[in-house]
Amino acid sequence: MSQRWLNTVQRALQQVHALIALFYYRKYFEWGLPTRRFVQVNIETNTVCNRTCHFCLYGIKDEVPANPMSAGLFFKIIDQLAEMKFVGRISLFSTNEPLTDKRIYEFIRYASLMLPSSCHSLVSNGDLLNRERLDRLFDSGLDLLLINSYDEEALKQNRELVEYARSQHPDKILHTDRTVYTDWVSRAGHIEQYGKTLDQGYCDLPNYALYINPKGHVLSCCHDFDSQNQMGDLTRQSVKEAWYGQQFPRSENGSTKATVACRSCVMAVITSRTWRISNGTPPCPR
Repeated sequence: MSQRWLNTVQRALQQVHALIALFYYRKYFEWGLPTRRFVQVNIETNTVCNRTCHFCLYGIKDEVPANPMSAGLFFKIIDQLAEMKFVGRISLFSTNEPLTDKRIYEFIRYASLMLPSSCHSLVSNGDLLNRERLDRLFDSGLDLLLINSYDEEALKQNRELVEYARSQHPDKILHTDRTVYTDWVSRAGHIEQYGKTLDQGYCDLPNYALYINPKGHVLSCCHDFDSQNQMGDLTRQSVKEAWYGQQFPRSENGSTKATVACRSCVMAVITSRTWRISNGTPPCPR
């Protein structure tokens, strides 16, 4: 099956998902159902990346301040998730490259000990990986590592690492060849060259995922580079207070188009399971 045909099928599935989601959420708010509990948490432990990719914040900003999350704040967030008996996906990254944070092994170990029933995952470009670091990640409690290769040199290196990891840590690593990927998006309007015609629909990201930046700010999604939609502050609130508070953009018609970043975003029609699997949230191996 050709890549063009696969892309066509994928877009058709995305459109169907968008229609179903729009109908569901309109009824969800119409009936006044209580806020759903989040099933995914992304904690960005620093704002550092070793690449300046054309589709990302680090490719459009002259400089991104290297803000690390305080260890105390990180441990507090994990403790609160444990108190809530959270079971879902824990990913210690967002826009950054997680391996630029030397504390990542300690953080993964603590999170996996406190939340043993959750799936602990990372997405990396692989540039900073070697066999020793791969082993250390999985020994620390990582359940799933997704590596994206963005150029030919990285592709060659990462394929060798993935082959090693599959022999030593079966079912715990996935690899995506991004050198042939073309369906980039504007990231809520930030990447102008990938701007597309906006389609109305429902974006379910703020309704199942909790995104936390290094300052402890809770954001509506991972594409909010400039923290335009700040939904909470975990230096002053608990995770529960932020999630169930009134600031989250859950509007009556199931649409988040009322916010500044959301009005420039196309993600309302491509937040299907298909997109999430191909862009960093594949099923957990356990």
